[in-house]
Amino acid sequence: MKSISSHGKLIEQLEERIAYLEETNRWHAFALDLLTSVTDIHGSTSKRQTPDSILQMSIRHLKRLERFEAMAFMAVNEEDSSFHLSAFDPETVQGEIQREIDLQVENGTFAWALNQNNAVIVRASKPGYSIILHVVATRARIRGMFVALVPGHYPSMSNTALDLLSIILNNTAHALESVALYHLISQQNETLERLVDKRTKQLAYQAGHDALTGLANRLMFLGHLDQALRQARTSQEKAAVLLLDLDQFKRINDTLGHAIGDQLLQMVSRRLSDMLEDSQRALPSTDICQKSVLARLGGDEFVLLLPGLEQEQDSVKMIRRLIETISRPFDIGDHEIFLSLSIGVAISPNDGSDAETILRNAETAMYHAKRHGRNNYQFYSVDMNSKALERLILENQLRHALDRNEFQLHYQPQVDLGTGQIVGVEALLRWPQPEIGLVSPMQFIPLAEETGLILPIGEWVLQTACRQMAELHKQGFSHLQVAVNLSPYQFKERRLKELIDSILTQTGLPPLSLELELTESALMEDMKMAIEVLNGLRSLGVKISIDDFGTGYSSLNYLKTFPLDSLKIDKTFVHDMLIDSQNETIVSTMISLAHSLNLKVVAEGVEEEGHLAKLRKCKCDLIQGFLFSPAVPFEALQDILKDNKALPL
Repeated sequence: MKSISSHGKLIEQLEERIAYLEETNRWHAFALDLLTSVTDIHGSTSKRQTPDSILQMSIRHLKRLERFEAMAFMAVNEEDSSFHLSAFDPETVQGEIQREIDLQVENGTFAWALNQNNAVIVRASKPGYSIILHVVATRARIRGMFVALVPGHYPSMSNTALDLLSIILNNTAHALESVALYHLISQQNETLERLVDKRTKQLAYQAGHDALTGLANRLMFLGHLDQALRQARTSQEKAAVLLLDLDQFKRINDTLGHAIGDQLLQMVSRRLSDMLEDSQRALPSTDICQKSVLARLGGDEFVLLLPGLEQEQDSVKMIRRLIETISRPFDIGDHEIFLSLSIGVAISPNDGSDAETILRNAETAMYHAKRHGRNNYQFYSVDMNSKALERLILENQLRHALDRNEFQLHYQPQVDLGTGQIVGVEALLRWPQPEIGLVSPMQFIPLAEETGLILPIGEWVLQTACRQMAELHKQGFSHLQVAVNLSPYQFKERRLKELIDSILTQTGLPPLSLELELTESALMEDMKMAIEVLNGLRSLGVKISIDDFGTGYSSLNYLKTFPLDSLKIDKTFVHDMLIDSQNETIVSTMISLAHSLNLKVVAEGVEEEGHLAKLRKCKCDLIQGFLFSPAVPFEALQDILKDNKALPL
């Protein structure tokens, strides 16, 4: 009986062993199946997944592992690290699993489970059930928490099943990490692509537009001009190029600063653009308006393309509108600024068949407009090129004139009508150019102002006039004073006061022996600045005179405002005294006005005895002109003084 009993036990043990091996084999096979599935989740397909889809796929696989009553994932919010219910088994009652999670959060089990590497099993609030908590994490970060409700106080899950649970959740965590990383990289790539696209568009815009005004630049304009010229050749129409230059804009930069200058350029571009838009609305069917292109070439130069012209004169109306548009004052802060335009016009095909040629010819016409008094327009003509070449040659020669010591000063005596004696001289610049002969000041002075050469030339004039007058003082003519004309550009030079002070110190000329002559227009451009500069000059002890009085503002108010010593009546008024009695009345009024303000009066251009007689009658103080003496070189002036030449009383 005993052997039979022992045999039965052995059979039972073998059966248990066989069952264990079968169960273990089943779990290993199942583990292989699960790992294959999770590997698929974690593989290349994860790049097309979202975190929720990964979690739902994991839930489907976990349902094959154990009979869970309810399952859910608590995902981590990346912004504030809080947990929220993200995915759950469709058969799970969401409210039930949420209550169990809240309970574990309150008693601290949830937080404790976050720091464990394996499953944490605790009693559930639902009778006869347990809660399984398992963190879903990689070494880098926590991705969430797996929560499952299972029947029984001590779940029947084997260690192998729990190990598989950990393996599946570990792979889920890595799959979530891969998806997050992929999406982060995708977002960064999208952001980079947007930035590259935006920057590419910015660079393309900058390549064709002016940075200050936003208008088309030279490059873009030339492209439009090339296209317009091609169309003009096929359609037999004309295209006009208008080169616009702001007159004497450099003065604004020099006096008010480049910040104001830039702001003014922006206002000019907006006003011109608005004018063109108004024209387009007024004439919607006209090519000349609809296809026009406005551009800034640089500095204070703008250019306008007007295609589709039938006749050259079709552009005149637009030109006049441009000049009128810019003539209205610009208000910037406390400054009211007036501008004018010089416009050069070149029209294809007569004035050029390619962009560079027609643009160059428009520029030539613009400079021609400037030489004709500014604030006007000129159409290009062939003879302008020869004049432009002459001007270029003259400019090159002017640049070397100082270094080559080509300039000379001539002096015209100023005579006191009360004594007949010479009391002063006016220094006048002369340029006997060795190759082309004597160049008129009317030619080279405006050129010197345009090129900026007026500053070194003006300094040379001051230096030479003061030095030679100091020599005359040493020769016994200490009663003489010298009058020197200041260009508006010199007057706005910041170091003018220091320059004159230095010259007076170097030459030893007494300040009262130097008189500075300024035009009315130079003073009236910015009265506040002019008063400040004049007061600074007067503090040195020099005298101030208004030159060409009567040709500008001739205002009693500014004569009272400015610190002046004398005024010089323009020669045109003196000449006309013999022609029209009204001019004699005007001159007499000027002299009386000046005397009432304690100003001395100098009449220039006195060439005839009749002029002299009438000026004596009007009680003018001083005269100068050919009647007494033309302007003469310094050596000839010395001879006149030594001969004690005087005007008969």
